[in-house]
Amino acid sequence: MMLFVAYKNCDTGIPVELRPDGSVFNLRRLKAHTKTLSAVIRDLLYADDCALLAHSLSDAQQLFDRFRDTASRFGLTVSLKKTEVVLQPSLNTAYTPPVLKAGDITLNAVDKFCYLGSILANNTNAESDITAQLSKASSAFGRLTKRLWDDHGIKLNTKVAVYKAAILTVLLYGCETWVLYRRQISKLDQFHMRCLRHIAHIKWQDKIPNTEVLETCNISGIVAFLLTAQLRWSGRVSRMSDMRLPKIIFYGQLAQGDRSHGGQHKRYKDVLKTTLTSCNIEPKEFESLAAERTSWRALCKKGIQDFEATRILKLQEKCKQRKSGYAITTTSEFRCNMCGRDCKSRIGLHSHRRRHPRFDPELRRIHGSIHQPNGRVPHVTRQLSYRKEDHAQYMGALKSFESPHYASGYFSRNL
Repeated sequence: MMLFVAYKNCDTGIPVELRPDGSVFNLRRLKAHTKTLSAVIRDLLYADDCALLAHSLSDAQQLFDRFRDTASRFGLTVSLKKTEVVLQPSLNTAYTPPVLKAGDITLNAVDKFCYLGSILANNTNAESDITAQLSKASSAFGRLTKRLWDDHGIKLNTKVAVYKAAILTVLLYGCETWVLYRRQISKLDQFHMRCLRHIAHIKWQDKIPNTEVLETCNISGIVAFLLTAQLRWSGRVSRMSDMRLPKIIFYGQLAQGDRSHGGQHKRYKDVLKTTLTSCNIEPKEFESLAAERTSWRALCKKGIQDFEATRILKLQEKCKQRKSGYAITTTSEFRCNMCGRDCKSRIGLHSHRRRHPRFDPELRRIHGSIHQPNGRVPHVTRQLSYRKEDHAQYMGALKSFESPHYASGYFSRNL
């Protein structure tokens, strides 16, 4: 009631456009002028906490003044000590601390703050939240070391069950909405495997791979838990009514602004589409499959089991080939012709080839590259002092490099 009175006839906030009647991945549908709905997001509520959202500092000041004045009319007081301001600047924009005032008092401007147990940072990524959850989970794991993990009288199945209930729930709190990159998943997986090795009393000197540790503890990898939480939450949001705030955000996009050209930051929809593909679920059929809760859960469970089995099989095959001493054979079409490394995409191969020169016979003679019998070229070069007559030949060889930055850097470093 208080918010209704405070923001009556107020259009200030973040305008979004949405169409909840179709596919969440088809963003072209939002360009329609007749079937597209509009909404304004200005407040996020939970119990006695409220987060106000705006595009500009003046709009944020207006929303806060309305909120504070209406709260005083209802006999409520806004705690200025607990009120914080976070600015999330756009890309290629310098960060300036925001100045928001409550009368003569300037509110505290921070680069991140905790809301509903999750960390919201000004750089819009999940790195701060993951670091906080890792710290909390590590603390919870350490408190049970003497009473549970180091007690040899308790069965391993019991310890793993407690680990799932008490540690993983803390570690993966709020992971349903995380937009993760490979380095962040690696951090979570390292913590997961370190805890399992401690529970199973497996040391690194035993040289037991992670696949055997997971099999011993009868538990899946951290990626499977992330996929389960994300698919469960996305299916629940798709079944919500069209007027619920999570579904408005899930099926909408900002009414103002465009994405810049070139490489982009990941969006939640991009991560969800990759997750569905990994679990052998067609993204175009997401809404129809998630409409029935029971069948959706069964489909997700089967898809995640197949994904985990395939991942374990690949890791075991890779470990077997590495121990046998033979080179790993792949069918990648993006293979570097200099060192034999396989890349996943054309742009990845181009970025990789810019890191080292083309190892032709003339360059090998000049800067002394060391080759191994198996044909792989290590990224180790020894700097040699050569004669002046080699200078022209060296400069001619530099022209064959694909990276002018590497060529100029190497030249200035040796001459």
